[in-house]
Amino acid sequence: MGFGTLFIGYALSLNFITKQGIFWCLSSLIMFLGLQKLSAYNRHFKNALYIDLLMVAASLPFAVLEILSLLHFNVNTAISVFVLIHPIVMAVFTWVLLLGVEEISRETQLPDQRGRAIIQRKLSLIFYVPLIIMNVFPTLLPKDSVAAAKTVLVLTIVTVCIGIVYIALNLRLLYSCYMWITLPDGEDEK
Repeated sequence: MGFGTLFIGYALSLNFITKQGIFWCLSSLIMFLGLQKLSAYNRHFKNALYIDLLMVAASLPFAVLEILSLLHFNVNTAISVFVLIHPIVMAVFTWVLLLGVEEISRETQLPDQRGRAIIQRKLSLIFYVPLIIMNVFPTLLPKDSVAAAKTVLVLTIVTVCIGIVYIALNLRLLYSCYMWITLPDGEDEK
């Protein structure tokens, strides 16, 4: 059905820690394969597929720029643009993906998965809003002192920890969808 492939691609989204375009590109391509199958089941998965196409289009040049930077080309400004884009696009993608999970869980009468999708969609604000603020508005963070450096370090560590837990919760939800959501008449391909 596509949840297994989506699970694998989403697992690679832990790259938010390193912000590497190569992993973002790879995870987007793998999620694209899973979403191709899932897009037939509801409009939210179809919308997630379109957003994933945007992620593939954005991550390909990001990956190329990273390779060029390894070859000692100065592409830091261009890479910083992609670092700003990544959490915003991932936030929208995750929100829409969880809407799809919520809808398909309702249709297949799996209240546990549906409830978790609703809760995790709300939890996305706890993870993505601080991450976006830290990436898009770094001038809001304190600067030029030891206390400021400690504050930024603590905020970064807290955001990373919340992100790992949040992505792990989403992975658990996707895995449970893989295990419990099947097509009628045994046609499930998972």
